[in-house]
Amino acid sequence: MKISRHQVAVITGAGGGLGRSLAVQLAEKGCHLALVDIDQSALEATRNYLLFEDINISLHQADVGDVDAMRQLHSEVIEVHGAVNLLINNAGITLQKSFKKSFKKSFSSHSLDDWRRVMNVNLWGPLYSCKLFLESLKKEHQAHIFQKSR
Repeated sequence: MKISRHQVAVITGAGGGLGRSLAVQLAEKGCHLALVDIDQSALEATRNYLLFEDINISLHQADVGDVDAMRQLHSEVIEVHGAVNLLINNAGITLQKSFKKSFKKSFSSHSLDDWRRVMNVNLWGPLYSCKLFLESLKKEHQAHIFQKSR
């Protein structure tokens, strides 16, 4: 896959770690960026790493596990950028409430709400974003979806 200047990349989980690194690398290649994270201050910190004047960067605070938030995100991204070429499903969470390394202990220490939150972000988030951005991606000559492995 060739990444070209002026393509538009949507990166979930862009507030830090791999998402922030991807944002920097794509900005260096001249991509416009729609950065998504649940943490607004983390998004702003990522924006501070991106000192490029010739690219358009938008920040979007959204919970990827919330379908209504993802619908709003799609609308905002298309309104700001007009298109999407790259969808990078990077957002993901883990929960570790037990200090023991035993899966049994870790599993039993989590509530059903904990597991629902993990599944919403790690399973439903990528499904929502793929489904909601698919038609926009199909309109582009060159478009790709990336999923971070867990």
